[in-house]
Amino acid sequence: MRNIESYSPYGSTIGLNINGPLFLGGVDPSVKVNENTGVTVGFVGCIGELFIRDQEIRLAQSALTALNIQNCGDRSLCDRRPCRNGAECIDLSPTDYSCRCMDGFVGRNCEIVETICDRADPCRNGGKCYMDGNTQRCHCPLGRAGLYCEEEIILGNNVEFSGNGYVEFSTSVFPHSRSLRMETVTIKLSTTESDGLLFFQGQGPGLQSGKDYIAASIKGGFVEFSYELGSGPSSIKSTTQVNDGLPHTVTLTRYGRDGTVTVDNGKLSKGWSKGLLKVLNAAGNFFLGGVPDYKEYTDNVYDKSFNGCISSISINDRQITIKNDALSGMNVGNCN
Repeated sequence: MRNIESYSPYGSTIGLNINGPLFLGGVDPSVKVNENTGVTVGFVGCIGELFIRDQEIRLAQSALTALNIQNCGDRSLCDRRPCRNGAECIDLSPTDYSCRCMDGFVGRNCEIVETICDRADPCRNGGKCYMDGNTQRCHCPLGRAGLYCEEEIILGNNVEFSGNGYVEFSTSVFPHSRSLRMETVTIKLSTTESDGLLFFQGQGPGLQSGKDYIAASIKGGFVEFSYELGSGPSSIKSTTQVNDGLPHTVTLTRYGRDGTVTVDNGKLSKGWSKGLLKVLNAAGNFFLGGVPDYKEYTDNVYDKSFNGCISSISINDRQITIKNDALSGMNVGNCN
């Protein structure tokens, strides 16, 4: 089970002033639910255990009132309506059931809309099938290319990204100290695109919302360096555009709140993050050229992958290579 963490986005008040009873599964008809909850119907299903602050609440013994409930043990599994999208539920035993899905749906409970990829996956060697309109295509892992990931390739130092790929490295390639020290990232790149993510390091999938991160991207042809330390992100832009198709060397530095961006040893751009916090708490893996899912990894702060070539990246004067350091990747090849 994965814990889901979030926070209330507005104001600085932290107290919760509630003195009414706790309702489970629904509310008394006389109670008006705040419309901001976005919920208008009660729960359908079974609740077996309730824990509050790690203390079990005995449902039958602790209840003050109840309405329209019964013992789950007296009902068949199909009575709980587990099957979705018009599927027929079939009781197999007191502890098991099966869903006969309507055409176009798959999954244990027929909850997944079926695609051509579900019926006939053509991708090989760990490739992932996806639909591009009505056409099947494959996301190919590191070391694979071709329409169906059938080709084996040996990646060199000059790596090509096509706007739908990434390379993942361990968090250890870019550690962050709780004591202040200079951090430096140098990237050699070429591109003709005006927008795209160069690198991102945050918290990990599903944990990013409002949390610390460090990233560089191309926006409007300029390099933008951004990091969030807990009080508001920086936004430091280069003075030179890099989307002319020529090779460029981008150097980024951070010391506490202060950061810099330079392109080809040209004019230095300076900036800083908001607030007083100086320590970067970003323990997630380091992604180059993009991420697997922008909502999961960046909370949609970014939404477009890099398209172009990256021939070199060094972090704190250590050269990072795909051959020696990469954990995984998708849709990358060699630049000509």
